[in-house]
Parts: sequence; structure tokens; C-alpha cells
Amino acid sequence: MFNETTIARLLSHWQVLLEAIVRDPEQPIETLPLLTEAEREHLLLQSNATMSHAGPELCAHQLFEQQVARTPDAVAVACGEDEVLTYRELNRRANQLAHYLQQLGVGPEVLVGICLERSSELIVGVLAVLKAGGAYVPLHPTYPGERLAYLLQETHVGIVLTQQQLCEQIFNPSTGFGKDIGTRYLPEGEVYTSNHNKSSGNTLEQLWQTVTAQADQNLISTISPDNLAYIIYTSGSTGVPKGVQVTQRGLGNLGLAQAEKFVIGPGSRVLQFASLSFDASVSEILMTLLTGGSLYLAEAARIQPGKDLLKLLQEQAITCVTLPPSVLAV
Repeated sequence: MFNETTIARLLSHWQVLLEAIVRDPEQPIETLPLLTEAEREHLLLQSNATMSHAGPELCAHQLFEQQVARTPDAVAVACGEDEVLTYRELNRRANQLAHYLQQLGVGPEVLVGICLERSSELIVGVLAVLKAGGAYVPLHPTYPGERLAYLLQETHVGIVLTQQQLCEQIFNPSTGFGKDIGTRYLPEGEVYTSNHNKSSGNTLEQLWQTVTAQADQNLISTISPDNLAYIIYTSGSTGVPKGVQVTQRGLGNLGLAQAEKFVIGPGSRVLQFASLSFDASVSEILMTLLTGGSLYLAEAARIQPGKDLLKLLQEQAITCVTLPPSVLAV
């Protein structure tokens, strides 16, 4: 039933247990040791050797640009059935939007709101803000107006990246944001920017043409790994959202460390499951795009717990997905 090695290990554990009882008969059973000193050392020091070398002194978007140079034609982002962006295409779009954001004043420590549904534009927006040197603030499209108002006022965000169908969420009396913006929307599904402080006379088409007319080369970085990358808000123990500031260094280290742990690289197919308002989204996005994997996005309805999610994982041949226990339990 047991081999010789297992029997010897059980015997040594029994011996350790008896010796501990003799030394202190009054101690509770649950506190008694079973492992030998050699086993404890192995578990605590050798098997738990989680220290790793720090990554290069580069920001996350610079690490992404290095990956673009390595695998320009590999699939970076796939959204739905029809939309696929290669690393080269994703980088080009992010560069154009980043140049435009810099013209609006985005730079180190400048906050930009992102209120976008699951789409390739979501990934373009995140990369563009980082490339421009700014920091993003996730604004979930389904947040109540009161919560959006609190986040906008708390962060003093002056620019929001959003989509036409979400404009009512941002530009309404309850948020107090963009009172002078009016209804200048871009075509359905396109990312656009609206400046809180000033109103330009651009038409819908002119505004988007301004973005796509920007240079598509990588920007010269003016930030350091210690600059702010994003602010994410927790629910807070008092019920009042509390902002947590994360630096550029934290993004790069997280992406590379998670990619190593999950063995992500060229050929990996990662499902982008978490909302941008949760830190897990940062891990999903960066561990994929910093190492040459492909990031898959789907409509919110398709990633609800149950058969649809399982079908999606099978159809897209997803190799890595991080799910909370509540989803796995369904």
C-alpha cells in the first residue's frame, strides 16, 4: 500500500510529533509539529524561493514596444469574430492617439479617464495614455452616476476616452463633467477624447481625422518608472471609494512576473476577463502584450459564468484565463 520512502517519512513525522508532546504535554494538538527540520527548511527556503531579478528600468509601454519589434505581425488583440489587430497595428493606433493626447496636455502625472466597453479601443486607450506619459483612471460604463461623479471630482480628470454609446454616462448633470462638450460624438464604436476645460469647434469627422493624422511612430518617453501609471479605486472599508496609485515600475514588473508564472509568450491565447476597474485586468493585458501572446476580448454577455463562457474558451482555444472562484463554481 505504501512504498518504503513513504513509510520512512510517516515514521519520522510520528517521531517528531511524539517528541513535541513529551517536551510540552499542555500544548494544543493543532500546534504540534510534524515536519522534520530538514523538511521545514526545504519548504520555507528552497521551495518558496520566489525572489526574482528586477526587470529593466523601462516603463510598460516601452517593454510593449520592444515586443512589437520582435513580433510585429503576430496577433496582439482579437475582439469578436471580425476584428484582429497585429502588434504593429495596435502600436500604430496607440501612437496616434498618444500624440493627440500630448497635444491636449497629457504628460507625467496627468490623469485621463477611460470609460470604454470591451473592445480593441479599450486596449488602444490604455496604451495611448501610458505612451503619452499620463496615468489612466478606469471608469466602468455601468457605474451609477453618483460613483462616476465622485471619481471624476476626486481625480480632477480633465479628459475622458469613451465611445458614443457611453456619452450619456459621462456627460450628464449628475457627474458635472463636460458641461461645454455638447453632443460632438465620433462615429459609432470609435474612441474619441473630450476636454473638460475647453470646447473646440471640431466636427465629429474632423476630430477623428485629427487623431488618425498624427504620427504613428513611437513617442520619445519623458517619464520614469517612478511616475504614476494609473489610479484604481477600491470600495473602501467605509463604503467610500479609495484610490490606489500604481507606478510605471509596478506595471512592468507585474506584467513580466505574471508572464513568467503563467508561462505566457508567443502562441499563448489569453482571455481578457476582468473589468478595467480591477487590478486583474492589468495582469491580463500586460502579461500578454509584453511577451508576444494574443489577447482575446468578448462582449460582456459572452463571459458571464456558465455555458457561454465555456463555449467561448473552447471556440477561441484560450490557453490562459484567470477567473474568480465564484465563476468557477458555476
